[in-house]
Amino acid sequence: MAKKTLILLLLFVTTICIGCSTSLVKYSESRAVPLERIYKPYEKYSEATPSKSKLIVVRDGGILGAGGSAALFLNGEIVARFRTSESLVLHVNEGDTVIGAGPGVKMNWESDSVGLVEQTLMVMKNQTYYYRLGIHPYNGLVLNRSTQLE
Repeated sequence: MAKKTLILLLLFVTTICIGCSTSLVKYSESRAVPLERIYKPYEKYSEATPSKSKLIVVRDGGILGAGGSAALFLNGEIVARFRTSESLVLHVNEGDTVIGAGPGVKMNWESDSVGLVEQTLMVMKNQTYYYRLGIHPYNGLVLNRSTQLE
């Protein structure tokens, strides 16, 4: 009887872990972030020009973190809030760009930058950069460069 209970428990835990994981969503299979969750600073990054590079951010799919949004920051300004399986294309200038992510839902007294994780991207002219925005079960919100989103 104990062996049967242990097997059922392991099966249950495995099912929960798989169900709560996030999954990669290809850019072509993602939905665009709706306009009501795109903010004024995005205007600086909305226009494609020959001297700019493309920055494509895609939020992972899955149940983990699906109840809330995740905020995307560029050079210290919030540009959008993502739900699962959503994407946004930005056009950035050559040079250093600081890209960050933070929890999309805050208490009224908290600033948008609470829990912000940032990294620097050295942008080269006429390139395309892909980033995954997701949630890790132990580390929280993560933002990683990816070659798997095309």
